[in-house]
Amino acid sequence: LLLIGGEQDEIIPAHLSKKNADAYTDPGSVTTFKEYPGRSHYICGEPGWAEVAAYVAEWLAEQVVTVPGLRAQDVRNAPLTF
Repeated sequence: LLLIGGEQDEIIPAHLSKKNADAYTDPGSVTTFKEYPGRSHYICGEPGWAEVAAYVAEWLAEQVVTVPGLRAQDVRNAPLTF
């Protein structure tokens, strides 16, 4: 589970997303929290969205090594189109 927060998010403040990420304490849980300074709730629609998308793609690539038939480089090399 990847939770992303914007420092200036007034809808779901980053500290709440961090608290949710920290709540997953099961040994099998894979959780990561990433906060972006100066970003709001509209984090993927703001200037710099490609940085966030690249981070998500890299995070996914690191996780998919356990998915049969899916290679990390396939995720890393997937085009970012919106």
